[in-house]
Amino acid sequence: MVLIVFVNSAVKTVIEGEGISLICGNVSQGIKVVWTKATKLLPINSTTYDITAAKLKDSGQYQCRLNGSQLVVNITLEVLQGKGFSTFFKF
Repeated sequence: MVLIVFVNSAVKTVIEGEGISLICGNVSQGIKVVWTKATKLLPINSTTYDITAAKLKDSGQYQCRLNGSQLVVNITLEVLQGKGFSTFFKF
């Protein structure tokens, strides 16, 4: 399952191991995008930040800023601990 986060979303929650795409918004080609997590610069130049299998350490405050624009998107991601296979099936 992949969850899509748009500009108007502030807080998103996923289960550990799920995929999520954080999307900055509709941007013209050639505009530089800067992603940060808790003020740490992330090595992503795309309008989409994909996390293929979320880990607990991925939880936190993300920010997307468009170069040359006042648009800043703040996204809080909360990753919840997943339940193991044995939790659902009791033998």
